[in-house]
Amino acid sequence: SHIPSPCSTAAMAERRIDAVEVSTAIADEATENWRRETSGERRSRAGDFISVASGHLRSGRPELAAAIFEALTYVDPNDAEAVNNYGFCLIPIDPAGAFKVLERANRLYKGTDLVCLANLVLVLHLAGRNDEAYSLAVSEATRTLPSKRGLMWLVTADDRLELSSDFIDVQKYVKALLAHLDKDCAQRPRPALD
Repeated sequence: SHIPSPCSTAAMAERRIDAVEVSTAIADEATENWRRETSGERRSRAGDFISVASGHLRSGRPELAAAIFEALTYVDPNDAEAVNNYGFCLIPIDPAGAFKVLERANRLYKGTDLVCLANLVLVLHLAGRNDEAYSLAVSEATRTLPSKRGLMWLVTADDRLELSSDFIDVQKYVKALLAHLDKDCAQRPRPALD
């Protein structure tokens, strides 16, 4: 089949590349794809879209960011990273929907992804389920999983969300959420249990 070139034929003629180099690059990529498929290894494409999605989040368009990862979940419903990122993008616009999506991501990760657990702690807090948020934040899984870095929703004193300016340490983020939960719970009177 014939694939149209990305630019004019004159420009293509100016950019000569040795046929052996092209053949080698094609063979390397085909071999890597074959290895991945035969070994059962899947590579999530979600990471390829974080930059674009974070741009939408910073521009106040979380629905566009969510749509990116939602589309990836249709391509591969078992892509835990895409499902987690979809839930993350839903947090500011649909916390209840985000909770359902993040629970699904947590099941796909088998409870072993710290970023997903941190997202669940946040969404539980936003839903007013602070006891559950606190329990998850201090759970053995959350405390003992190795830290990683991620873009996270920072919670202001009045529970507004702001996207972190850069990738931050997730264990430190969970500790900051715990401090916020402690302060929030101390300020709100607990209802009497009858």
